[in-house]
Amino acid sequence: MSVKKKFFLAITLLISVVVIAGAIFTIISRDNELTHTAENQSTDARQRVIRLLSVTDSIMMERVKSSMNVLIKRGKAIGVPGRGDDTRVGDRTVPDLQLGGEPMANHYELVDALTDDMGGTATLFVYDGSNYVRVSTNVKKDGGQRATGTILNPQGAAFRAIQSGKAFYGQVDILGNPYLTGYAPMRNGSGQVVGIWYVGYSADMSLLEDAIAGSRVLDRGFVALVDDKGRIRMHSDNQTDDVVKAALTGDNGDWVKSETPFDPWGYKVVSAYSSDELTDTITADSLGIALVIVLVGALLILAIHLLVSAVITRPLNRMIGAVNDIAEGEGDLTIRFNATSRDEFGQMANGFDKLLARVQDTIRDVSASSREVLNASQGLVKVAEDSSASIARQTGDTEHVASSMHEMSLTAQNVAESASIAEEAAKGADNDAQSGHALVQETIRIIEQQTRTIAECAESVTELDEHSEAISSVLDVIHSIAEQTNLLALNAAIEAARAGEHGRGFAVVSDEVRMLATRTQNSIDDIREQIERLQSGAKGASQKMDATRELAGNLSAKAQESGDAINQVREAVARISERNTDIASAAEEQSQVAEEINNTLERIHNNAQETSSQADQTRAASQELIALAERLQKELAHYKV
Repeated sequence: MSVKKKFFLAITLLISVVVIAGAIFTIISRDNELTHTAENQSTDARQRVIRLLSVTDSIMMERVKSSMNVLIKRGKAIGVPGRGDDTRVGDRTVPDLQLGGEPMANHYELVDALTDDMGGTATLFVYDGSNYVRVSTNVKKDGGQRATGTILNPQGAAFRAIQSGKAFYGQVDILGNPYLTGYAPMRNGSGQVVGIWYVGYSADMSLLEDAIAGSRVLDRGFVALVDDKGRIRMHSDNQTDDVVKAALTGDNGDWVKSETPFDPWGYKVVSAYSSDELTDTITADSLGIALVIVLVGALLILAIHLLVSAVITRPLNRMIGAVNDIAEGEGDLTIRFNATSRDEFGQMANGFDKLLARVQDTIRDVSASSREVLNASQGLVKVAEDSSASIARQTGDTEHVASSMHEMSLTAQNVAESASIAEEAAKGADNDAQSGHALVQETIRIIEQQTRTIAECAESVTELDEHSEAISSVLDVIHSIAEQTNLLALNAAIEAARAGEHGRGFAVVSDEVRMLATRTQNSIDDIREQIERLQSGAKGASQKMDATRELAGNLSAKAQESGDAINQVREAVARISERNTDIASAAEEQSQVAEEINNTLERIHNNAQETSSQADQTRAASQELIALAERLQKELAHYKV
């Protein structure tokens, strides 16, 4: 693979990695961006609806409270509230509600007058003991009839507030429609709650409905208003009721939902956007961006290709062509690139020029050297032939000298054998003298050993005499102790006799001690006599040993004189042996020298044969070298230097 292909392959791989990384980064960034946008749009849409609801609630509540004040004021102007006889209202029979004794059931002047003046709706409720029943109202049913005989929702917040004796203001579902209402307890003269004052305005949702209808989250996302009973009041007009209902109930899991409650009404504003739309948008955007990146990468690769071709490939091809012309053409080494550029190619061209100059000089030198080698090889052939003739003559002379040296070697061997026989005889005499000398030396050694033994015995006898004297001293001490013991025993016996019966046992012991002391003295006398006899015998033995030691000394001197005489004989024999040894050594050395000369001549003969063979090989090698030099001259002739 060419350098260009390798370079473009690496660039393509690098750009591919960059494209893939860019696409992944774009997808992730676009995903985050769209998700962030969807969340922001969803939040903004809900907040707009909440603001509209807040404004509507605030404005309508002011009207409700104002109308409530007018209704109560006008009602009380008629009279104090109270309950009368039962009457039929709609489908129900309830106590008649009275104001100052005037019946209000099925009479609508008060409520209609308020509506004419203030707008909205008005109602009077009567308490029948368990429910609050509408007896006078201008609230209409779906068919257009007045809603008399209907009751206040006992589960609603308004019912709970009235039961607690408090007024209620807020959103209430009336006959399926949202109303901003006010409920105030109606009390009789005793303060008992006998009914309810009611005013209400149908919530004007037109502005809110328009705002919600035009709300969008991305393209497919929507905003919906859900009441306190979970009913969808309104939603964006880009989706059908079924789609919105399915999204809010969770039947379609492709929607991402968020909600914000509106506590005054119990409503909640829900926004949702489609995850499929998010994915489709991200995919479309990513494909577009990836396509742009791929196109940019392709253009970049093309630009790099053109740039590399112009800057690198063309100069490189020119240099390759020039080198191939030198290698495959006429071998003109005088060609030079002569580059003028200072870039890497210019430096490489200058380097090639230097290399060509060096190769040119080298080939010129090799050509000259090959001619010299050719001439030297021809001379070497002549030298090898002359060496072969000279070696042949040297071989004949060497064989003649070898024959003469062999005869001299035989004569030297005979002389060496005669000297060897005389040497053996001298060695026998020397051995006999050596044996006699050894015997005399052994005798001297035994006498000296005997002398030392006698001296040691004398020392032992002396030590024995000294020890005997020491024993005598010890015996004197023991004898003295025995005498004192005898005296002590005698004194003890006297004291025991004085003690009478009490000292009888001690007297017996003292007698035994005295007898023991007496026997000890007798034994000491016997030992002293034995020691005196031993000392007398030791002195006699010591005198005899001294005489024996003197005799042994004289005998050792005589034996030493005999040994000296034998040594003189050995010295004479040794001198004879040395002369025989010198003769034998000289003859042996002469024989060895002759043998070495023979061996040397043999080696010279062998070396001459090897030299002759090597001369033949040298002549053959020189002829081959001549052929190689001629072929080298022929090869170098192809180059122009």
